[in-house]
Amino acid sequence: MKLNPIQRKVADLYANGEFVHLDDNVDTNDCGDTLFTFCINEAGDDCGDVSTYLNRLDIAVNQLQGLADDLLLAELNQGEPA
Repeated sequence: MKLNPIQRKVADLYANGEFVHLDDNVDTNDCGDTLFTFCINEAGDDCGDVSTYLNRLDIAVNQLQGLADDLLLAELNQGEPA
């Protein structure tokens, strides 16, 4: 897969440059970091611009926070009668 300009920025900036060394023609599914892979996929060719990408990340953060909250609540309520 050839990285587009947004994906290149993600690769350069993610985790303090952990993936800056990646070639633009790399299979990011084999990089060993599924969050990085997610970030690269969200910046795919249908993304358009950085604003759209940031909106996608914001939605993902909100969904992950909701999941974390639900899991915590379920853990706290475990053992209590329904």
